[in-house]
Amino acid sequence: MDFTGDNNGTAGGFSGAAASVALSPENGENAAGSYRQVGTDNVLSYSVFGNGNQFGFEQIGDANSVTGIVGGDDNDVAISITGDLNSAQSVQVGTSDSFGLTITGDLNAVDSFQGGSDNDLTVSIDGDENEVNSTQFGADDIARLTLNGDNNLLSTYQDGSRNTMNVSINGDGNNANGFSPAFTGFAADVRDIARAELPAGVSGFRRGSLVQSGSNNDLLISVQNSNNNSFATLQNGNDNSITGTISGIGGNQATIAQLSNSNTVVFTQNGSGNNLGVVQQ
Repeated sequence: MDFTGDNNGTAGGFSGAAASVALSPENGENAAGSYRQVGTDNVLSYSVFGNGNQFGFEQIGDANSVTGIVGGDDNDVAISITGDLNSAQSVQVGTSDSFGLTITGDLNAVDSFQGGSDNDLTVSIDGDENEVNSTQFGADDIARLTLNGDNNLLSTYQDGSRNTMNVSINGDGNNANGFSPAFTGFAADVRDIARAELPAGVSGFRRGSLVQSGSNNDLLISVQNSNNNSFATLQNGNDNSITGTISGIGGNQATIAQLSNSNTVVFTQNGSGNNLGVVQQ
């Protein structure tokens, strides 16, 4: 752990997404500037440079890994892990960034990158073998990602201003190889269209890809006690909105691509084996 700059690890309490993380009473209520490891073979490596940064960190279990780097002003981090063989990586570059993150379970992996100003992110995982990859560029972007279950996958990307992303998964095997179906039919057709329209810097569009490029785009996806579903969305433009609810037995497919401005999609999948593909240009 290397700290360079002013007011690192202040005791004023976390803000934004970082405030969602509850540290153990041994660290104080929502305490900043302290770290705690209980267990064996845990790895903690962090560098912080800049002004007004607040840390956190906590690992309870064995063979967990937390790595990251913070640069800029007024950044918060805050990480809490309970379980074994989990990994959390975070890079924050910019002003007033926040991170958050709570993991309860085993073999989960989170990789987060935020670059720009006023970005915010919260990731909460309760389960085993989940994976989240998140990238945010720009100003005022907010992402809230919640996974309750096992073997779920999300890969999110936001570039622009005032985009919001709120994704909640309750279930197992969503967007995961070996569990959820590969895209076919209408869903595969839209996936192929989306791949040709991806913003620069985005590599691949597959199960679990949630991409927003532009300003004032909103994404709300809720998987409600449903397993082995495949979904992916692309919004490339401004003032677009996607709201989706997936429930029932599972095994559903949905891909949506909105490639211009001021488009809206609202969808519901309830049952099993449903296939949805939507393009708005």
